[in-house]
Amino acid sequence: ELGDYKLISTRWVDVNKGDEDKPNYRSRFVAREIKKNRLESFFAAMPPLTALRMLVNFAVTDGLPDKDKQIKYKKTKQVLSFVDISRAHIYPKCRRKILIELPEELGLGPGYVGELVNQIYGLRDAGQLWEGEILRVMTLLGFDQGVSSPCVYYHPTRDIKIEVHGDDFTNLGDFYDLQWLHAEMAKHWTLKVRGILGPPGMEGCTQSITNLNRIITWTSEGIEWEADPRHADLIVKSVGVTGCKVGT
Repeated sequence: ELGDYKLISTRWVDVNKGDEDKPNYRSRFVAREIKKNRLESFFAAMPPLTALRMLVNFAVTDGLPDKDKQIKYKKTKQVLSFVDISRAHIYPKCRRKILIELPEELGLGPGYVGELVNQIYGLRDAGQLWEGEILRVMTLLGFDQGVSSPCVYYHPTRDIKIEVHGDDFTNLGDFYDLQWLHAEMAKHWTLKVRGILGPPGMEGCTQSITNLNRIITWTSEGIEWEADPRHADLIVKSVGVTGCKVGT
């Protein structure tokens, strides 16, 4: 008996995070909770693009003003690290009773439903609860949450700056401080360090990485930023002109 609780349907979703030449498929079991109205209680913030741009600018800036407007110069060269959290939305505990359809692979047959203990993708409050989980862990690690956006964090002792976009973390700091950060985050979540971006010749660093559909490259002249060329192919396919000849 479900009583007053609505059963939420589910499905498997396969997404290719790569492209046709280098496919990178991910399969997720997701809920299909329909958004019938807009509720403030389910709101989850997203960072402005300028937050990521600021980290890129800080990476190539030798000194920044402190609260007293005095220039504070870096003691060491700072680099950027890019971290993905695997299955981010399953970490927070549910704050309401949620009943879902179970996948056929369980072999339980009709008449069985599941009651969630942790969140899954597709629930309306999944993003908001993940935002709360980030705040919990970042606070434990000694970070202060930003005033301008809840998606930015700062560590006053280690001088680490973080921008969070969903489950993607972009981190700016000393190379060894970022190693500390990765190890501490791994105590709470399963993560993948996609790369550490640094200037040419710096040991342990790459000079080019794709992040949020942008290619960021650190050259001897500074950091370059461009759109991922794969999106040109997607636009061509979406308007149905694949294989057409280019006119002059």
